[in-house]
Amino acid sequence: MTARVLGGVVVVALTALVSFEVTSPVTAPTVRPPAAPFSPPATAAYSPPATAAYSPPVAMPLTGSVLLDRGGKNLFYTEPDRCVQPRLTATETATEVRLSYSVARGLTTCDRLDPYEGQERPPLWQGLLVYVHLADRLGVRTVVDAVTGRPMPVIALTDVPTLVVLPGGWDGGRHAGIASAFSDFGGPGTATAAVGYGLKLRDRPTTVDAMLWVVATTGGWHPPTGTATTPVRVRGVAGRAAPGIVVWTVGRFTYAVRWDPPPDLPLPTTEALVTIANSLTPGHS
Repeated sequence: MTARVLGGVVVVALTALVSFEVTSPVTAPTVRPPAAPFSPPATAAYSPPATAAYSPPVAMPLTGSVLLDRGGKNLFYTEPDRCVQPRLTATETATEVRLSYSVARGLTTCDRLDPYEGQERPPLWQGLLVYVHLADRLGVRTVVDAVTGRPMPVIALTDVPTLVVLPGGWDGGRHAGIASAFSDFGGPGTATAAVGYGLKLRDRPTTVDAMLWVVATTGGWHPPTGTATTPVRVRGVAGRAAPGIVVWTVGRFTYAVRWDPPPDLPLPTTEALVTIANSLTPGHS
């Protein structure tokens, strides 16, 4: 390396560098073209899932019983098809209450079909609940189906035994639902009522872990073919038990306690279900 002064400026001659460039030429830098403006990737336009065309409400006959609340002024009816929009109205006289029932079909979503995965969900114990508020207490008036003109079987919530003692290790016990129909119970011309209680395990109190159902019906219990049952003693009378359920009959009513746990929890023992049944406060007409 050498240096000279030219007009007051020191000029350094990089002789060693020049010599290096001669023996090892450096490739010229690549000149890249300017980047193209950003363009987001194209996406398909959203298309909602196909559904059946909506149809206006159609008058339908009531196919089951109706449930009277404890105050005597509300009538409830359970629609088993969870993919319709039901409506219940009443026309009252001094001697009867005439119920008019209609359903609309073709809804965009329903509980039976998962709107995201398009897969059918398992059947649920109770369907859609619809009700009508009466101007006066029902009392001894007859409830009549407006479509068929036939009297409707009526059952009251006061006919259903009440849960007062929670199973060991569980909290909750508030009403989580009522229904005027329940799987495997009842029959033509009979009345059925079910009251559900949401229970939570104490070690995971933020979720409802089980549904405990108390059922009363003027019909009977009709378990699926092949269900294995065992005799039990419930509330001092003979009864039957199957996995997750105990059933007994007193007078004109057949009663049941049914436990529906989530898939990750086992069914309670028959002894545990009998203990729950024995602790119920009896219903009364």
